Amino acid sequence: MVDNSPPTGPLWTAGTIEDGEGARRLRTDPVRPAHPVLMRVAAACFVAWIVVAWILADRVVLWRTETELADASRQITRTLGDISQGIERSIAIFHGVPSALGRDSSARDILGRRSAASARSPLPQDRRRAVWQADPALAALDRTLADIAADIPAFSVIWVMNRSGDCIAASNAGSDESFVGTNYADRDYFRQGIEGLQGHQYAVGRNTRVPGLFFSAPVVADGRVVGVLATKIDLVYLLSWVDQANAFLSDNYGVVVLAGDRQLEMRVLPGATVTALPFASRMGRYRQSEFQPIGLGAWPDSRFDGVWRRGDRETPVLMRTSDIAGEDLTLTVTWPVPAVATQSRDCILLFIGLCAAGAGLLLILLFLVTLRTGRRLAQAERDSRARANALQRRIEERARIEAIRQASEVRLRTVTDNLQESVLVVDAAGRVVFANRSARRLLEPATITDGQEVDLLLRLHIPDGPIPFARSPWAAALTSGQPQSNFEAEIQTRDGRILEVAYACQPMEDEDRMPCLVVSFRDIGAQKKAEREALQSARLISIGGLAAGIAHEINTPAQYISDNLHYIEEGLKTLCAVISADRAAAGPAQDIVDPDMLKDLLAEMPQAVAESRQGVEQIARIVLSMKEFSHPGGSSRASTDINRSVDNILTVSRNAWKHVAEVVCDLDRSMPPVTCHAGEIGQVLLNLIMNAVQAIEQGGRPLPGRITVTTRHDGAIAEIRVADTGPGVPAALRESIFDPFFTTKPVGKGTGQGLAICRDVVVVKHHGTLTVGEADGGGALFIVRLPIEEPDSGP
Repeated sequence: MVDNSPPTGPLWTAGTIEDGEGARRLRTDPVRPAHPVLMRVAAACFVAWIVVAWILADRVVLWRTETELADASRQITRTLGDISQGIERSIAIFHGVPSALGRDSSARDILGRRSAASARSPLPQDRRRAVWQADPALAALDRTLADIAADIPAFSVIWVMNRSGDCIAASNAGSDESFVGTNYADRDYFRQGIEGLQGHQYAVGRNTRVPGLFFSAPVVADGRVVGVLATKIDLVYLLSWVDQANAFLSDNYGVVVLAGDRQLEMRVLPGATVTALPFASRMGRYRQSEFQPIGLGAWPDSRFDGVWRRGDRETPVLMRTSDIAGEDLTLTVTWPVPAVATQSRDCILLFIGLCAAGAGLLLILLFLVTLRTGRRLAQAERDSRARANALQRRIEERARIEAIRQASEVRLRTVTDNLQESVLVVDAAGRVVFANRSARRLLEPATITDGQEVDLLLRLHIPDGPIPFARSPWAAALTSGQPQSNFEAEIQTRDGRILEVAYACQPMEDEDRMPCLVVSFRDIGAQKKAEREALQSARLISIGGLAAGIAHEINTPAQYISDNLHYIEEGLKTLCAVISADRAAAGPAQDIVDPDMLKDLLAEMPQAVAESRQGVEQIARIVLSMKEFSHPGGSSRASTDINRSVDNILTVSRNAWKHVAEVVCDLDRSMPPVTCHAGEIGQVLLNLIMNAVQAIEQGGRPLPGRITVTTRHDGAIAEIRVADTGPGVPAALRESIFDPFFTTKPVGKGTGQGLAICRDVVVVKHHGTLTVGEADGGGALFIVRLPIEEPDSGP
């Protein structure tokens, strides 16, 4: 690079001279000092500027600070109104809920029967809780309140109190923090409710130790107040309001109950009256008796009225308060005004800046006066040096870019060579332009060279055979510009090997803006083999679990076949004796056997033979169903009669459900065969039926229950529904019920793998859907939807 900066020194002028060879070069000459009179005038002007600068700095900073205070005042007033209105609207909604719930017949009827006396129950709290939770009517009320609390997330607890203040039912009954059995007669909201008013109060929860707002309403039966229904919202529900502007809520005793800055909570404002409350009232309301002050003080600069300092913080704040309408709460919003704190510093800095600017201006003027020879700098030399410098910069920039490109190529090749996945880059003509180390290992013994046709290395394999690159989804991705992927594909290598792979291809442009395709794939043969073995193992485990029941199902017809054969054997002996006697003319047949017995024998033996045939057919049906279910099946899909699969599954699992539930089948006999893996779909059906059986067993309802299996088809979609009369699946668990290792069964009763396997088989392997919902009557409903024909998603 050419350095064209002038030498350092006090003041310099520049020009050009010619050397002996006619070349032009830069010339610099020292500048002569300015005249002494000019220097004295400049010094006088600088002193005057200092005085003006101080006055100007003070006025400007003060004006800026007052402007910021005015803006902050407007903003804090607007913010205070917005937050106050939002909190008032939220609390107004919460006031109406207890009144609506208090008019419900379930709470009113129970309290009407139980509220004749207003004296507290003499039983201990734990005993009262146990007795009331064991009462069926109160237990039903507990469940009703729990359902309502679940539907209204803002309310943490809903509970009902009798006239003596005892909680007889609550939405959290049965939990460690249950309100049932606790007496709330000392609470303001109870006293207001028992007087027939809508009550409200702030307090720290007696059982939960969580602060909140309590709302109550009387429960009226036959024109008299028979109890009180109360609700609680945790104060954190209003936290989003106070988080907006460093706001906080204080109660009518001056205690901060909710603040965006959690360190302010349970501190008191100046002039707070909480210390005048009795000790018991403070403990009952706040769960503490001593309170630290927030520490507010007026800002020491008297020019800024209404500005406060909190504790030892350096930044002052504006404060505005507003009473929450209808509540014993006051909203306070603080707004920082840092300009007040930095007013003195900013004034000094601005003064220094103005002085520096004046000094600089004077120096520039002096420099311009003394600079008399600078205009002779040759324009030609400046242009020449500028061109030389620009050319040098371009050369260096090009060299730097080339070095970066080469380093990037080396780094990219190193990264791709160390990937476990195989990577090929193919151009639009189907030629390989790059292959990483994993691809070369996987395609051995083939030798990969740049420019080699990809068809000579590998081809995608479909049931009809390998297809060339031009007809493959890879070429379609290159043409359409849309990425393609398949996680169950096959490729055929040049040496004839068929590899199971998962691939993804992404079209892109190379450095010459020519289209190319990046194909990444990995060998999943071992993984697919392990999945097939795992599925077959699961099927065999299911067979093992059903083995005893199947043996019992076979034993029943085998038993009466054996009895019938024994009866037929005895009957044949009798008939043979009659025939032999007749041939020997030993005497009349009635002398050997009773004619009525012979008549019954001839009538019942065909019936015994028919029953034996039925038993044999039943055993054959069970064995055939078991054989079809346990057969592992092939690796490819085949046309499958879904209705026959349902019949087979119900046959092999009959002993598991016959004592638990009645199975009702509503099968669409017109449904066409479905192209699928029959064994895997059979495993899905078995898992869903066994889950239904276990749900009915554990549901606590009278047995037998009912399992309904329905098949339908809608155009190109086959649908299988399995519904039960068990307890159903809660809505909160429906998103996670198909997750691996998630189970709602007791420890040791389930692994959490059944529904995960079902979802993998239906969604991943068959491109269908598996959903869970609520059946008629409240049980679970699982819906399997499968495409009737195999989706055309590419090889």
